[in-house]
Amino acid sequence: MNVIDSNLGTAGPIVAWIRIILGLVVEVIVVAMMLRSVFIFGIDYMTVVYLYFPEENEFQDHEIYSALRHPMYAGLLTIGLTGILEIFDLYSIIFYLMLLFWFYVPVHFVEEPELVKRFSDSYVTYRKRTPAFFVSPAKLGAFFRFLLARAPRHAASS
Repeated sequence: MNVIDSNLGTAGPIVAWIRIILGLVVEVIVVAMMLRSVFIFGIDYMTVVYLYFPEENEFQDHEIYSALRHPMYAGLLTIGLTGILEIFDLYSIIFYLMLLFWFYVPVHFVEEPELVKRFSDSYVTYRKRTPAFFVSPAKLGAFFRFLLARAPRHAASS
């Protein structure tokens, strides 16, 4: 129990357990999103291989990209955010801010300029309407449809 929970008296342990359970629920949702993303797009696409081999990439038009521009980064950042929720101390907040900076800088200064160069105005428009790391409340439906949709069926090989 941290300082905040201990100042709540008898409600402190209850609040601590609620935070821990809520954090675990969010972590399960996020890990499911990340696993689903890897399953649908493949590990090479999720690890940004398309930046280094642009001739081999293909445009992805999937529902998750209407809710988030970077689903894997969003998952990792959300897991870090649940660390704040579960632990709730100064170190977890500092760690999260460092994690956010660690993701924001390469995405903002390397990955997205490359995508703007490759897809021009269409990516600029997409970037304006779709958040990078955190699902907006208006896009939660698209996020959960992606998470709960049946796996795509692949044609049987002859």
